[in-house]
Amino acid sequence: MMTSDVATIDTSPAAPRWTIPSFRRNPGRYPLGTEAVNQNLLAQELASGLPVLSRHPRYWSFYTFVIKQFWDQNRQPQNNSALGRFLRPREVAFASAALRCTQHGDVEFPNILGRNTFVPWFLANPFADIPLDMKYLEQSLGGYGQVYRGALQDLGLVLGAENNREAPLDAPFAEWGAAVAEAFGAAIAGTTYAKRYLTQDSGTIPFEVVRELGEASCFCRLTASVAERDLLTDILLGRLQRPHHTHTNRAATVRMFLDLAAATASTGLGDDGFRQVLYYGRTKAGAAWQPSPVVTPIWRRWWLIQHREFVVAALNTLFIHFVRWGIDSGGMLRPVGLDRYRTRIEQMRLPDLVGLPQGPAAAVPLAEVVDALDVLVRRDGWPLGPGAVADPVSEVELLRQAEQGRAEGAPLVAMLAMLLAHRRVAFRREAGDLSAIDEQMLASGGFERVASRELGSWVERSLEAGHSLAEATLTFVRALVIRQHLRIARGKLPEDTFRFHEELGGYQFVNHQDHGIQPISIRYDSVSTALHGLGLIAAPLSAPEHGPTPRGQEVLNGR
Repeated sequence: MMTSDVATIDTSPAAPRWTIPSFRRNPGRYPLGTEAVNQNLLAQELASGLPVLSRHPRYWSFYTFVIKQFWDQNRQPQNNSALGRFLRPREVAFASAALRCTQHGDVEFPNILGRNTFVPWFLANPFADIPLDMKYLEQSLGGYGQVYRGALQDLGLVLGAENNREAPLDAPFAEWGAAVAEAFGAAIAGTTYAKRYLTQDSGTIPFEVVRELGEASCFCRLTASVAERDLLTDILLGRLQRPHHTHTNRAATVRMFLDLAAATASTGLGDDGFRQVLYYGRTKAGAAWQPSPVVTPIWRRWWLIQHREFVVAALNTLFIHFVRWGIDSGGMLRPVGLDRYRTRIEQMRLPDLVGLPQGPAAAVPLAEVVDALDVLVRRDGWPLGPGAVADPVSEVELLRQAEQGRAEGAPLVAMLAMLLAHRRVAFRREAGDLSAIDEQMLASGGFERVASRELGSWVERSLEAGHSLAEATLTFVRALVIRQHLRIARGKLPEDTFRFHEELGGYQFVNHQDHGIQPISIRYDSVSTALHGLGLIAAPLSAPEHGPTPRGQEVLNGR
């Protein structure tokens, strides 16, 4: 039976859940391993329950409904393998209904799990009955296991089998899990599918039955299902679950996005625009945002997330440049010594930007570079001034010039971006503006994942040692690129994670066609889509006129 034992079951978020254990030989997406810090902070602290691929809140109620149906129908055996066999045909029906919904036209709705399988089939069979045995995802629990299972546990809607004392089977958690499932059931109760096909595990479902189901169950219809929508909103805000800091932080994040939506309503924000307005307070397109006092504490933590993104991007730029240099220098055929790379770095010249010292990197003291950057940081102040994003000496512009390590002078430009990000944090610390929580975030990852505070310590040591910019850059390459990559690669499988390895006093390189390392998602799309799906903003943040709805304004105001 389902459990509602709130007093004895701990639903506190644990470490990130990996729901598809498998072994695939691949070179590793993040060869320095530094992205894990932001991934964990977002997953466990600021946006739990809203993973990158989790876009549509109605999936929360659909999956909870299907799990409850499994229990209510007393299906056997009571384990997750049987649940997966039960869930997959119903997921085919639900996804097909959304893709064939008349509100937005055939096969046009994005971010539906299994879409890459279903859409071609629909195009080839436009009005055919829908087979329930379509092979759409490898995971035995379908899209629930592949994307949403951990999110639903973090939200407090589902109790995982590993925590269920009654059976090795997932279950709707507590009375609110059952209530969400029942609200979805009520929304589709009048459909032919619910009346005649809900218990069907195989065969086909008539095309018209699926299309009718879409009129009740599609993501775009959630706002019409008021009871379900309000329950999901309360779940998102942590109003029904047992108090926990992750629910509080997620609710604060929601309000921060609503505050942002209100300030930028007339201008669509893409992912890059969101990052710029979050960090600088303004985008190149002119959208501006000054966080209101009620969301300022959570915004400062999100600001540190973006700070970390710049730091990681700079380290990845150093990594890509070093690997490309090694390959171009014949390092795939024979080991090449680091002394050759030193010579190249020492001869590089800083970009000709206002205020920066000029000359070859070997002749430019690191202290002079930091002093020049401090002038910029103090000019911008805190929060950053509206002109910062347009300045050619900004993290965004410097990293753009570095071309993800492909530009000739990429190492020096990346160092400038990293130093500038570090000096902004140092300015905040000097101003007494870093809280204990902020300092914990800066320390996240420690030595093993190159915490932002750890990186700052390297900068300070280089300054104390009187390093030139060239020597500081080489120090970072040796310690935070070469040593860091070898540490991460040695701890991973498969062996071809290595882009280079030590050999005969030099480095032997492997070409994995690394043209750049994309940043992790900052969850902008998933939060934006969830808020729009729940009717809290008038459109996704990427579209114009995306301001808060009256209901969204109530949530922003704490009601």
